[in-house]
Amino acid sequence: MWFLSFIYGFCTVLLKPIICLHTEMLYFQGSMNYMPKTRRILEAGGVKFTNAFTNSPICCPSRSSFLTGLHVHNHNIWTNNVNCSSKYWQTNFEVKSFATYLQDSGYKTGYFGKYLNEYVGDHIPAGWREWMGLVKNSAFYNYTVNYNGDLIKHGDDYHDDYFTDLIANDSLAFFKSSKLSYPSKPVAMVLSMPAPHGPEDSAPQYSDMFQNITDHRTPSWNYAPNPDKELLLQITGKMEPIQSQFADLLMRKRVMTLQSVDDAVEKVYNELSDLGELNNTYMIYLSDHGYHLGQFGIPKGKSMPYEFDIRIPMYARGPGIKPGSQISNLVGIIDIAPTLLDIAQVTPPDHMDGKSLKPLLEDSNQSMSVQRKAWRDTFLIERGKLRKQLINTNGITENFLSIYFNNNGGIESKCDKPRYQYPCKADQKFYCHKDSLDRRRIRKCNKLTKKCPCKENKRVKRNAEEKLVKKCSVIEGEVKCRRVEANGKPKGGRKSQRVLSSHQKALDDLIRDYKQQLVQLRILREDLQNDLENIDLDKYKLPAHNVTSDDVKRVKLARNNTRITTSLQTMTTPQPLELECLCAANEDELNEVDPKDLVREINLQTTSLPVEFVSTGLSKRDQKRIERQKKRDEKKQLRRGDKEICDEGDRICLRRQRKKAEFSKRNNPHCQVDGVECTIMDNSHWKTEPKWDKGPFCFCNNAQSNVFWCLRVLNETDNFLYCEYINDFLSYFDINKDPWQLRNAIHDLSYTQLGQLHNLLIRMRKCKGAKECTYRHRNRLASSPVSGRSYQSSPVISPIPA
Repeated sequence: MWFLSFIYGFCTVLLKPIICLHTEMLYFQGSMNYMPKTRRILEAGGVKFTNAFTNSPICCPSRSSFLTGLHVHNHNIWTNNVNCSSKYWQTNFEVKSFATYLQDSGYKTGYFGKYLNEYVGDHIPAGWREWMGLVKNSAFYNYTVNYNGDLIKHGDDYHDDYFTDLIANDSLAFFKSSKLSYPSKPVAMVLSMPAPHGPEDSAPQYSDMFQNITDHRTPSWNYAPNPDKELLLQITGKMEPIQSQFADLLMRKRVMTLQSVDDAVEKVYNELSDLGELNNTYMIYLSDHGYHLGQFGIPKGKSMPYEFDIRIPMYARGPGIKPGSQISNLVGIIDIAPTLLDIAQVTPPDHMDGKSLKPLLEDSNQSMSVQRKAWRDTFLIERGKLRKQLINTNGITENFLSIYFNNNGGIESKCDKPRYQYPCKADQKFYCHKDSLDRRRIRKCNKLTKKCPCKENKRVKRNAEEKLVKKCSVIEGEVKCRRVEANGKPKGGRKSQRVLSSHQKALDDLIRDYKQQLVQLRILREDLQNDLENIDLDKYKLPAHNVTSDDVKRVKLARNNTRITTSLQTMTTPQPLELECLCAANEDELNEVDPKDLVREINLQTTSLPVEFVSTGLSKRDQKRIERQKKRDEKKQLRRGDKEICDEGDRICLRRQRKKAEFSKRNNPHCQVDGVECTIMDNSHWKTEPKWDKGPFCFCNNAQSNVFWCLRVLNETDNFLYCEYINDFLSYFDINKDPWQLRNAIHDLSYTQLGQLHNLLIRMRKCKGAKECTYRHRNRLASSPVSGRSYQSSPVISPIPA
């Protein structure tokens, strides 16, 4: 079973039979407390893994690791979209799932339920003798399944179509028929339940249960703001009352959907008992990741590197497993595939990153509480894909934190040295300064040379070099060059960089004022289609600015030196360029420009202005671009779903309407934050009782910078989570001292300890195979982050036998 926000999977094998049940659950919020049948059968009757984790807190990557036993960086399924059930996946990894090895060894295999988020039902994956796979993402009603190659559509009748019950019934039918037809042939099957994944439709008999449930309100619930955590949590405040009510209702609906899963576990258990195969069958129950409901102020979601998203439930029962025992070793989803092969007496292939849990299961028969010493204590967690725009923007490479971990102790220790202090001295090469995010950076000191490095500009006005000379001086450690006449008086040309920046700021304010008038300009759009020469700007109540030719020259100059960016939400003041010399301007920049060109400049810098605002005076290329934009706008106008009436049974039209509704929720201008994924939750979210009727609200649950690599370390002395984000952000949580991860303790670590963790993380991100990916953490280079003890210089990590 997959617990919390993914699918449940139940594995059973006959040889030993294997049944895997996986689902998506709220393990950290106590959802297992509401599944008494499962706990009685699998926890009291088997073994509980108390420290089980996912290797990626998102659906498709985690499921891919479950099937293949590979880390995310080895199967390259990073998100729910990219490569998820793609041709790349089918060709390279689908053929290497544990099912193919079981089938080759004589097992009769079956898969029932949700597969991968982007599975479209166009094929039966290799290795599965019986196949009933859900097309696309989770659903309980109105879905399509691929049943042994045939696409079958289901409706909204509970008795015939409720997906959780269908999985249980079809899987048991397959098991019984296999037992009757081939009594000596082993069976392995996976039950992949949709619950409690959205849309959280429970069975009708459970729709009035669990009133006022509050188990999800842990100490981190609505704990906000969090300025010491990543970007999303930095900008997230406490939930509004409507958001808190939604989180409470969602918790209730998720637990209600789990009641059908609880029934399915009991149904499988009873069937095995009736067939006489109960004591001969291994049953494994787990979830693909966790979930959060109000933690740190976010009403719902997953994909974050915290215990509530990465910790999962895992239970097992079968021959040789002592009932009621517990295993505290650190285990993960990647261990399931090699475990199933080992149970089936198939040697796990060397390329699998996971490790068989069979030795731990055998140890559980000797003791009620097991912790095997020769076992990993470090587990890799990965999330997200490297985006090119983020890499280019932040200059991130594989060793993007190496600047912090060099031989000199990091950038902070460098900046404390006298030779990096500002202002620069005569023989000084570098100095330290803080950027806009209050991070220290090292910059070069500008040096005054005898000859100005500026090249001769052939387009300067004739004889300008005869009348003007260049004069350079050092002001506050920076070189300032200007043109003066032979007699020493200033003469024309470009201003100093500081003056140029002030002009740019003034022009930004001017652009902002014009943007505020766009509403009136759009109303009078038809009048603006005439020649710009005939436009009376006063008619449109534009800001009262005195636009002169000097302003136009400044716009031209600013545009050539610094990129001006604007948005409907905020205005960003451009940073001044770091120039050693300001040379003579081009002749074109010194020419007089008509003040009306200022309007054209503003329009070219602001993409949100109507294209009709500049219908003349543009190049042919710009005019073609405007025409293409007009055609796109016309198509959007014609295809608006709110005015489109679909005929009954027109699935294409109805699907287009649903997609447009979802798109409008995600792209509502009133629910947008730069770099953050936000959406609107409204009354149409649920179709079954209990429904949401409190009205719409906006919330954000993910960010573009939420790409991370983490180490989860757990042994006799250490219990912590260390993460590195794609935007250079670091986090460290001592779980022993702070089990709810309320405080980022990254500043409690020394540079040496950070270097150790960084180097270990880099190695884990490159590992291939169980031998390389199985490590035991050893704090011997510096004092332990937990215990504070000192160690001698020796390797931080060492592989242990796979």
